[in-house]
Amino acid sequence: MRGIQNSKFDKTVIRFVVELCHGLNILVCLEGIKTEEECQVVQPMRPNYFQGYYFGHPVGADIFERSYLLPGKVLEKLERREDG
Repeated sequence: MRGIQNSKFDKTVIRFVVELCHGLNILVCLEGIKTEEECQVVQPMRPNYFQGYYFGHPVGADIFERSYLLPGKVLEKLERREDG
């Protein structure tokens, strides 16, 4: 997505691909979003998912689980079950 906010060609191609995929019932993930400006450009294209450093940097599975999948009490309950 680098520089998409400055390229009419890139915007047009990406918008076309997203529309084509949606027309074929294919889910779309736009990857490589690094800035708020890039996110603002692609958001109206309505991809199903976004991915990139703008949303977060890569982390290990344990950190991902604790941060996104098992908030607060759920994690504590699971740890208690494992202990015994």
